[in-house]
Amino acid sequence: MRKYIKPLVAETFDEIVKDNANQIFEVYLKPLKGYKVKRYLVKAAVRTEWGRRYLFLYTYNVYGDRIISGWYGDCQTFQIDINANRNLKVSRLYSNIGYFHTSKEEAYESAINLLRSKKMELNKEILKLQKDLYCVE
Repeated sequence: MRKYIKPLVAETFDEIVKDNANQIFEVYLKPLKGYKVKRYLVKAAVRTEWGRRYLFLYTYNVYGDRIISGWYGDCQTFQIDINANRNLKVSRLYSNIGYFHTSKEEAYESAINLLRSKKMELNKEILKLQKDLYCVE
């Protein structure tokens, strides 16, 4: 019987990059549009391609095996563009698919804040429609 791995929790992405050889870390993804927070187990590496720095997050399953997806056996990888003046000593990174967080609480708080703002917008629309409906001229 296979054993589950125990992923580590990092404070910043810099810790994940420094310990990429042996350790698997938890990372949470909150999409740009949507409210679901997804958990990924990753190892990371920083590479330079075409004069730009990229952070590569390689995904793993709960048994510690690299996730292979696609018809051709491509490995599932997230590629995050890092600006030259930005360091990895942050707990949240922006990507074109969403925000990557190292903290579970921070990721869920971000999703909840987005839901709260959406609820406030809907409440304003409801009040406006009620005012228009019951307005007597």
